Amino acid sequence: MEYKGHTVVRKIAIAGLILEAVGWLLLVPVYLIWMSQGTMMDITLMVLMGGNGIAFSLLAGGIVRGRKLWWILSIIWVGINLVLTFTDQFGAADFVALALNGGLLVLLIAGGYKAQKAIKTT
Repeated sequence: MEYKGHTVVRKIAIAGLILEAVGWLLLVPVYLIWMSQGTMMDITLMVLMGGNGIAFSLLAGGIVRGRKLWWILSIIWVGINLVLTFTDQFGAADFVALALNGGLLVLLIAGGYKAQKAIKTT
């Protein structure tokens, strides 16, 4: 993946999406080891956490390619995650998620969409 042509704000937003992806994917084994009791609800939560991680990684890849649709989807997805932060008990981890998602949303909007020029590789 090429990062040439991306602004600093865009690069930080891409890094934030990757950080979110890694964080969600790491939560799956942590939840499995320390919190899961093997119920259907636990399995559903692990699938949703893993899916969220995969979604964030796909969004980061799409933004690297410079497609407007991925930028729009990223704003929507991060916004949904921001709202979902408030749907259950609010603790320290939720505050971290709120700060990360809020900052990421601001970066995505501030970075704006800029079409990437095709980069020739010879």
